Amino acid sequence: MKGDIEEAFDLLLEELKMLQGQVTKEGALALQSGRFDAAKEAVRQAEGINKVILKVHVAEEEWRASKKGKDLPAIPPRERKPISPGPKGQRGILSLQIIYRLPILQVLQSMGGRGRTREVTDKVFELVKGSLNEADLALRESTGEETWRNRACWERLVMVELGLLEKSSPRGVWEISEAGRKWLAENSGK
Repeated sequence: MKGDIEEAFDLLLEELKMLQGQVTKEGALALQSGRFDAAKEAVRQAEGINKVILKVHVAEEEWRASKKGKDLPAIPPRERKPISPGPKGQRGILSLQIIYRLPILQVLQSMGGRGRTREVTDKVFELVKGSLNEADLALRESTGEETWRNRACWERLVMVELGLLEKSSPRGVWEISEAGRKWLAENSGK
């Protein structure tokens, strides 16, 4: 049975994820209606929520470790977040999903605006491999797929919702939208 504090962590994370979903939807609507400043603000807010989620995960891990009498874990770098126990029951650290956004757009731009999933993700890997760690490179127990590739595909869905990628592309094809080209032009120098 979970204690009050564990339930509080679960509730807080659930609320933060719901808020993040709302912000993402608002950003997608703003992007679709051409309100790029509002969409950019929604992305900023979503990134801020991601940082809070990271801090909650770290606090939860510290709480659990202190209850077991273990040394408290080192706080991971800000751009990483804890994940659930893996097959051996050990926690890993995954890079935030958003790190794939710019590389996905860069790759699609270099491919003439569209490409097949495997080809796009293989090229994205070449751009991000120096930023990935052991947890990112691990295979998912349920599918045997590389974790980083799975997270890149999830980021693609977020990008479709934000209007950065075309929603109407055929299955298995990723295609940059006009809004994605504009976002890339505004953010590739940063």
